[in-house]
Amino acid sequence: MGGCQSSLTSTQRVVYERILSSIPVHYQEEIVRLSPKKFFDAYEYHLTALCHHQRKEYQMALLSECIAIQQVELLLPIHKDHVIFVPMHRVLSVGFWQLKKMDLAIKEGQIALNILLKRTPTDYIEIGLQYLRVGFFNLVGHQWKTAERCFMKAIITARLSDGLQGDFIQNMEEFLQMTRQNIPGSPFRIIPTEYQSVPGESREDLLRRALTDLDNISNDLGTFNIEDTELKRLPDQETESLVTADILNDVLNNLETFLRENIALNKLQIRGGGICFIAACFKSIQMKTSSISASIIEAALSKIINQMNNNADQYTQLKQLPFKISYHDDDDSNIAGVRMFQIIGKQNI
Repeated sequence: MGGCQSSLTSTQRVVYERILSSIPVHYQEEIVRLSPKKFFDAYEYHLTALCHHQRKEYQMALLSECIAIQQVELLLPIHKDHVIFVPMHRVLSVGFWQLKKMDLAIKEGQIALNILLKRTPTDYIEIGLQYLRVGFFNLVGHQWKTAERCFMKAIITARLSDGLQGDFIQNMEEFLQMTRQNIPGSPFRIIPTEYQSVPGESREDLLRRALTDLDNISNDLGTFNIEDTELKRLPDQETESLVTADILNDVLNNLETFLRENIALNKLQIRGGGICFIAACFKSIQMKTSSISASIIEAALSKIINQMNNNADQYTQLKQLPFKISYHDDDDSNIAGVRMFQIIGKQNI
């Protein structure tokens, strides 16, 4: 390799070796095959971008970084998702954030994250940190739901890492709470799950399964057609007087069916999670064709929970299911007084 580097100065050779050593061994070959001089000339724009960035010359940093990516891509035309591009897109994302161009910051941060997930899926520290960055960019850009999902994935990834525990997870949970407080009327959300590997499953496969499950569950449960008034409506005790025995039984049967048969909910229950939702979400998921209004469903669900807590005999079958059902009217993610129901696995309480 020394002969191949003869076109580099002694200082450049040291930097070149440092760059190479920062790349995972199984991805070094694509770089080693290149002319060291051509590679260094292209990569030097990235080093220049870093200098501009440190001096807070963000426009110049962005310009240099864009040239770096363009030049290195010309050398690696079939490897445009090589790990060498991760720090470049990361610099772009932070630079765009500094210039308050949040759409571009999110885009570049996501590109870096996608490369990490594809090329180094067991680098839990870098993946967790990049989920944090992308989540933060979405938070600043007021993309609350995307930020929420990124912070949840950061927490899941951190729990698989030996280097991202304790304070990191606590900070992520605080970011997650902050995000949820800014979601304008959060009618439904997932309570984060804890994952354990199964026999023969690698940590890489575990992370892939955890992230895929979160996406699938969010897609299965997270899309609703809810009127804005439902996000602000407060419970009315008089509405409970409109709940007839037939309505109560109808809502009870739908609740039991939902708990037994909803695949996504049962996945969450098994793995340490659950869901929070307003009554309109339950109607959208389970009683979409019913003529019973969301306010009546809310009153019926509240009545069922109250009576079940008082050990009413008629809810024996419901009590035997592996879920704890409750409600409260002081959820931080919603207008004060809006009623939120919570379903969580009994084994996780």
